[in-house]
Amino acid sequence: MKVNKAFTQVEILSVCAILGALAAISIPRLMVNPDKARATSCQSNIVIINKVSDLYFNQNNKAATLDELTSNRDIFPDGPPQCPFGDPYTMSQYGHITPHHHNIEDPQP
Repeated sequence: MKVNKAFTQVEILSVCAILGALAAISIPRLMVNPDKARATSCQSNIVIINKVSDLYFNQNNKAATLDELTSNRDIFPDGPPQCPFGDPYTMSQYGHITPHHHNIEDPQP
């Protein structure tokens, strides 16, 4: 008697149904988080630029402009940090980047 070692159509259909259910649950939750990730990235960029500004002031006893800080390839080898939403970073009179408020709401659990 010959034994076949293969999956039946019922087994394949049940696996597809399980994967489809998991995708239906997880994809909507993953699609909400990119905006939150971009907002977090923007805030991280602001913190980094502000720390670089403080370091520059401590080393040179004068404030730097935003262009001086972000154009330095030793500090930012990949180029100046950009807001993921496309908003420009602006420096306040105190030498720090003005915070951005992107109003991203957390997804409902």
